[in-house]
Amino acid sequence: MSFWNTIKKPSSPYPKTYTDYPEDQDDWSGHQFIAYFEANKLMVGKTKAAFYVSQDVAQLHLFADIYDSDFNCYVVGYFANKMGIDYPNPLSYTYCGIEEIIVGSGKVASNVGKFATFITHPATLVIGGLIIVGAATYPSWKPLLKLKKLKKRG
Repeated sequence: MSFWNTIKKPSSPYPKTYTDYPEDQDDWSGHQFIAYFEANKLMVGKTKAAFYVSQDVAQLHLFADIYDSDFNCYVVGYFANKMGIDYPNPLSYTYCGIEEIIVGSGKVASNVGKFATFITHPATLVIGGLIIVGAATYPSWKPLLKLKKLKKRG
């Protein structure tokens, strides 16, 4: 049962595409949305089926069961690559490391996976660590540099 006790009905006008699922779409898993998409795709084609799913996912609340699939890379990839729509949680793309995400508009989204790889690369961590240590200790060694300059002059 959903957290908010509201009933989110499917937007598809074909009840046989969702008869075996919970009445409230907030209680549907990512795999149920995939099966719902596939059933609608057989009846009305990919574009209209993707439209139904995107409409339905947009109305879900924050505690909907689909968010249990946030780190299920099969579900996240299926939304992006097979349905051609955005998965509700964009952070899932970073976790799954999807290289190119095809969004509903047909454009390729920025490559979040490559950025995550960059910031976790050992060389990036070492250089970043040195910069942070240098910046943190600068106030303590700055006076020492001034003293050294004064000794050279005098």
